[in-house]
Amino acid sequence: MSKSYQSASNFVVQSSPSPDLTALAASLQETAQALLAVSSTSMPIVPKDVAANPSARKDTGETRSFYFPSGAVRLEKELFQKYRANDFQGLLETAHMSLAGLAKLMQSVHKDVRVKGHVIAGLGAQLDHAAALLIRMRHVYDNVVPVQK
Repeated sequence: MSKSYQSASNFVVQSSPSPDLTALAASLQETAQALLAVSSTSMPIVPKDVAANPSARKDTGETRSFYFPSGAVRLEKELFQKYRANDFQGLLETAHMSLAGLAKLMQSVHKDVRVKGHVIAGLGAQLDHAAALLIRMRHVYDNVVPVQK
């Protein structure tokens, strides 16, 4: 007999014999731990003294300068505000977390679970959200010009 139940994300999931709730809870716990691990390791931590003084780094990196037209600056500020980010890395982290979280969620679904069309539509909407952020970032940074020294 097939049963339907509503998940925490408001999706109705249909499964063949009743799901093993212990296994589902363990799977969700594992997914949550993986998401925490991804979020804590996705961005390198740069000491404040190095961030303030790039020459304090011991590697052979380079410092670059760019010109941002006023329209790009305005769009960038709008993105920072909308996605609660402080900089470009924050925007990338938001896009990454959205995609990584969706991937982990999809991977955690048991292979025997049958998913209805509106669930797939919801997943597609989440993917579209991440894609929209990335295309907006591209629009901003397409207009940025390197400054020659």
